[in-house]
Amino acid sequence: MRSGRTIWQSSARTGPSDRRLARVIVLDASAVIAVFYPANPHHERATRLLEHAAAGGFAVHPMTLAESLVGAAKGGRLNQLRRQIHNMGITVFAPEEDEPLLIAEIRANTGLKVPDCCVLAAALSLSSSLMTFDEKLGACAREQSIGVVDSID
Repeated sequence: MRSGRTIWQSSARTGPSDRRLARVIVLDASAVIAVFYPANPHHERATRLLEHAAAGGFAVHPMTLAESLVGAAKGGRLNQLRRQIHNMGITVFAPEEDEPLLIAEIRANTGLKVPDCCVLAAALSLSSSLMTFDEKLGACAREQSIGVVDSID
């Protein structure tokens, strides 16, 4: 990672405070996919984590939702999976107009792929933790003091 503070590393990210959700957890595609596909190696762990952390609710970035729905679209289950996501109370995060700037900075400073940058941007914007099974994304989040939900305490 490059040195020097940038917008995304600032502890004083500006934005409307009413957009912040109490104790919400931002979900990465790896977590969403694991929950809905029993053959996924992280399925049981993801299901337990979501059940344990359900009180605060969950959010996904629109890019994450799209990424998570690809397999369902290929299998003709797109609407079914979308309903399941809705029924679980997973909300779709509504990015601010300037979010592309934040995503660009995250990408430039971390080398993460854009979908992972979207997850970090959502967690930063909501001042929340994130759930992922992606080690690189988790490490980048921890480096920026973003909580990573990956075990039941």
